[in-house]
Amino acid sequence: EYAKRGGLPCAGSTMDVEPCNLDADACTIGNVDCVLSDWLQWTPCSATCGGGEQHSTRRVAVPSRGRGKPCSGALHKVKSCNEDPCPGDNPTDCTWGPWSAWSACTEQCGGGQHR
Repeated sequence: EYAKRGGLPCAGSTMDVEPCNLDADACTIGNVDCVLSDWLQWTPCSATCGGGEQHSTRRVAVPSRGRGKPCSGALHKVKSCNEDPCPGDNPTDCTWGPWSAWSACTEQCGGGQHR
């Protein structure tokens, strides 16, 4: 009630805010953690001598959804093979080039992922 006839006005805010629905079903129902597939078999070696590469890949088997845990970890791996020099060749060490730019995030909020 408003102050009247010289009474004192109310002190304090006319509106208050507090969190709600922190543990609501909507926060947990439909949340799915990311699942990565198993690694595929290594590819054949790219060279018979002088050093080649073998590759293995995996994929996102189940993308995260809602507040589920995003994927984490490599989707592609490389290893050396057939490293003995070819007759008459000088050895050359492997070097990595720069990383490419990150892809767009898969979620606008809540823990998406990018590659």
